[in-house]
Amino acid sequence: MPSVASSNVVVLLQARTNSSRLPGKVLLPIRGIPVAVLGAKRAANTGLRVRLVTSTQASDDQLASVAAEHGVDCHRGSLDDVLERFVSALEGCAPDTIVVRITADNVFPDGEFIQDVLDEFLAAGCDFMTTVYPGNGVPLGIAAEVTTLGLLRLSNETTTSDYDREHVMPYIERNYRVAYFRGYSHFKTSMLRCTIDYLDDYIRVCRVFADVQDPLGITCKELMRMLAEKSSFVTTEDSAAKLIVRTVDADVGDDAGAGATRSYYSGVVENGIQQVQIGNAKPAAREKAAKTIGKLSCDNFRVISSLGLREALADPALDNGCAPAMVDALLYRLCMLLRRDMVDTVLLEEADWLDAQDGKIFERLCEQQRAGRLETLGAVVRTPEQLLRVLAEPAISVVQVPFLPDVQFFHAALDRLREAGRKRPLRVHACDVWLAGDDGRTGEEGAVGRKSWWEARCGEWSHAGGHALCAAYVNALDGIDGILVDVPDEGSMSSALATYGRRLPDGPERDRLERELRGESR
Repeated sequence: MPSVASSNVVVLLQARTNSSRLPGKVLLPIRGIPVAVLGAKRAANTGLRVRLVTSTQASDDQLASVAAEHGVDCHRGSLDDVLERFVSALEGCAPDTIVVRITADNVFPDGEFIQDVLDEFLAAGCDFMTTVYPGNGVPLGIAAEVTTLGLLRLSNETTTSDYDREHVMPYIERNYRVAYFRGYSHFKTSMLRCTIDYLDDYIRVCRVFADVQDPLGITCKELMRMLAEKSSFVTTEDSAAKLIVRTVDADVGDDAGAGATRSYYSGVVENGIQQVQIGNAKPAAREKAAKTIGKLSCDNFRVISSLGLREALADPALDNGCAPAMVDALLYRLCMLLRRDMVDTVLLEEADWLDAQDGKIFERLCEQQRAGRLETLGAVVRTPEQLLRVLAEPAISVVQVPFLPDVQFFHAALDRLREAGRKRPLRVHACDVWLAGDDGRTGEEGAVGRKSWWEARCGEWSHAGGHALCAAYVNALDGIDGILVDVPDEGSMSSALATYGRRLPDGPERDRLERELRGESR
């Protein structure tokens, strides 16, 4: 495997004293060591160069002073333009310098973890590597991004997006070769939290370090093991890292989008769920969900949302000429509700919308993506023709495929998507794993038959029901990055975690089950 000299690597530790959730968190002590110092020294414990980068604001004077007291190299730069701060921190370095970005409120990453990411970065031959993706195997708070200084400088010279400049790496992730660090995916601890955003996070991390004799030298892997032992809020026997919570409409009355409450999303954060999809068909419910997320000022999970194209396209007054303006207005409205400069993922709920209005809608979405107003584009595919159409669009990097009622189409699509994923960044989500309304009145008779098939087999797998067995099967499939689960309210969260947190073990029995599914006629 290729290796890199530590002299050609700089780890930049991003830190600010102020925090909207837990002010002064980077100065809080863990075993007598300030959080930012502990993070810096752990990242440097194998000899890597680590530099703390903070702002020139007076509020960060104490942070810079504490860093100096503990012998941590510190650079101060722009408050709001973090990208420029990173570039200025490496003035005089060669363009091929490898830059690793970590954040000071995450103290679990160590030199060994960073080196593992660096080794995979070099082996992949990519321009940008991130550890952040669904099913990465590690708790929220163990993260790193890697690129070269030359690309950081190019990004700094090119992008005008406030989102890009605040979050440093998005421009590179959108425009260059991306790879995901998969070296720790087997740990299956993605549901856990070790970041420090809230007081209970700080207490949890302190509890882990309380039994550690050498807080600077203990490995990240050992800390993950200890965190799993001490985390009481995890209710599943296996990781539900692939879980994507999808808000759903209430049936009647003023409770549309009943799940969109502060406590609902607090439950999402507490359980380490990393993705939320605003899946409401009703405009009022969709807006309520986006508005609630915006009020939380929470960036602990990614948001997938439609724009409301279904309603817009139904308007007979819409023509090709005003389609771009319509997209701009809908995207602006969504950003305003979410209180974000950029939407994580805009989802086309119908793949046929790629060609709506002579393709003007999709063309404008791509332009907005290049401008930094949305990070990724996704589409739902339900037919072989739609799958081929989506795969022909390199801008689409998230594809959702229904599991029920047509399991054979799902497997055929998954095979094609796996193949395509070897050539370009592609995330695959399984949706409709267990459709609601199995009384036959929904028009999904095929799904009803499939449910009976699963129910008949749950006993031999020691699962409580067909739903649990079906979920465990989908969760175990290679190539699935996310599973959409309808969670109507906070009371349903624990049962969703319990159902979707298990995986069928590898072996001949699971292989037999898959062969039956692939070969069974409808």
